[in-house]
Amino acid sequence: MDANTGMTKNLTDLIDNYLASGYPPGAAVAAYHGEHEPFQLTIGRGLANKESALKAGPEVIFELGSVTKVFTATLLALQPSILNDPLSKHLPVTVNNSNLTDVTLQQLATHTSGFPRDVPKKIKGPGQDGAVYLFRDQAPLPNSALVKFWNSWAPTNRPNYCSPCKVGTCWQYSNVGFVTLGYAAAGEQYNAQLAANITGPQQLNMSSTAAQIPPTAPKAQGYHKNGTAATKEAEDLKSNANDMLIWIKAQLGVGSVPQALASAIALTQKTYFTSKQQCAQSKHPINFNMGLAWQIHPLPGTKIILFIKDGASGLGGQSCWVGFVPERKAGVAVLTNGVGAKPAPAALGLQILDTLLGLPLSLQHAVGHKGGA
Repeated sequence: MDANTGMTKNLTDLIDNYLASGYPPGAAVAAYHGEHEPFQLTIGRGLANKESALKAGPEVIFELGSVTKVFTATLLALQPSILNDPLSKHLPVTVNNSNLTDVTLQQLATHTSGFPRDVPKKIKGPGQDGAVYLFRDQAPLPNSALVKFWNSWAPTNRPNYCSPCKVGTCWQYSNVGFVTLGYAAAGEQYNAQLAANITGPQQLNMSSTAAQIPPTAPKAQGYHKNGTAATKEAEDLKSNANDMLIWIKAQLGVGSVPQALASAIALTQKTYFTSKQQCAQSKHPINFNMGLAWQIHPLPGTKIILFIKDGASGLGGQSCWVGFVPERKAGVAVLTNGVGAKPAPAALGLQILDTLLGLPLSLQHAVGHKGGA
């Protein structure tokens, strides 16, 4: 058995073991290690759809959930001159809120804007978090909850564990912050900008990555922990293991990546906020640093820096995880059709990275964190 065959078997065994409990029903994985003899794998195991018996394969499309954020951050990084612009300069509709002049696009991309996780439920209006408009290339309605939020937000609003802190000094995971960033970076053309600058045939040629997937494409069905099928679909990006392998390799500087995009990817991996900068009054300390959307974990006692992003779609019943180590030219993406599984997809992803890198100890202990997907 050659080394690549042996590695494929080892990773397949890890995936099968992860799925052995029956939840999630299926998973698709992309793995790459190019430090010495290049190794890459895209594989699906289990069922992508229990009702139709569709097997999980590398071509089957899953919801990316919050992994969408790293694509949004890359759209921003393609325009480095606006990183420190005030948000108020880049909104798609007229908003009268002077507080937004104190928020920069970089702060939105590092979760340090002071924005809450989601639009507060007390703010009523259609399209609650605005993603339904962003990912369909539409401006949010004037009476939407998102526009009402933009008009009323203040850094001292509660509940908000960053309210005692100055904007830019406190990490608070924010979905609404990244929907807002999507508008700031791409205007009302998110899908068009994504295709033109990242996923299209003149860029990375990630042909199965988009917000809207053709109805004929093989697609995973999401499931809740009780085994019932999710009846809705999240407003986010979707992709498959084949495309995520391309994405991982692009993060590692492998393959054909146009220069402008390669430069933008490098910018997303810079450190913009560290755990040591966290406001002392924050009630939610972090143990990692922030790139643009990427969480950065320097592993104690090693030269390894691990970049990660996880995503969960409670609405669509799917979750995923992406992680990579630039110094060792290794990366993994795990796509699953379950949400809230124990252990999470991150555990499988870290096991695979351990195996690829030949590490004697698990990376799991080094990346535990409080926060959102």
